[in-house]
Amino acid sequence: MTPSHWKRSSHCAEGNACVYVATGPAGHVLVADSGEPGGRVLALTPVAWGSLVGWLKAKRG
Repeated sequence: MTPSHWKRSSHCAEGNACVYVATGPAGHVLVADSGEPGGRVLALTPVAWGSLVGWLKAKRG
């Protein structure tokens, strides 16, 4: 999958450990780890992405 444009998370950890997201085919949200360039990319539906973000925000408190 080739995303149109990767965006870096505004909540990166020290040492430039970041998550990148992009819009992929069929409106999927693509997620990649900066610690693994060229590695696997997770493709989520918009609903699954919203659920994941909601869960992470709740865990962060």
